[in-house]
Amino acid sequence: MYHVLVRPQTLRWHLSDGREFDLAIGDEIEIDTGMPLIPHHRGLIYNIGDGTTFQVTVIHNNKGSGVEARSWNDFANGREVRLRRRPCSPEHAREIRARATEAIGHAY
Repeated sequence: MYHVLVRPQTLRWHLSDGREFDLAIGDEIEIDTGMPLIPHHRGLIYNIGDGTTFQVTVIHNNKGSGVEARSWNDFANGREVRLRRRPCSPEHAREIRARATEAIGHAY
């Protein structure tokens, strides 16, 4: 099930059933690429900062430079961002972030 992000001042997930909650480190997100052979591009919420699009950092694989951290705005590139899944616990979120940190700069 996908959840669409509405873009208020501070980013929050708004679910179709009316619930909403803050972004969290380790959330797996995706955007549509517009390319038929590679329809989606995925990333992980790496840092929240103050929760605005300028402070949220996303880790993703860039085919040219490998795994990198980019701002929410750079990752989204004007596209709708969807939540795919969330970590199952705070410990799981820490593990996801630690693995992502180790991958920065490496080819995916």
